[in-house]
Amino acid sequence: MRKPVKHAENLQAAAFTATKQEWIERAAALAAERFEVAGALYHEPATAQLSETAVKDKLKIYKEGANK
Repeated sequence: MRKPVKHAENLQAAAFTATKQEWIERAAALAAERFEVAGALYHEPATAQLSETAVKDKLKIYKEGANK
């Protein structure tokens, strides 16, 4: 008998989506300030559903750009 794959939890986390405003409110969960998340998502429509991975990628680019 096969053991359950533990990657299922990771897939569910990656599939989580939220709106721009919800991500701004969850800034602490991303280890960021609200203004940083707002800046990273500035060009995104307010109603767009954004994945956690996409938000983290945009936030990383935003923070790196600020340090250059």
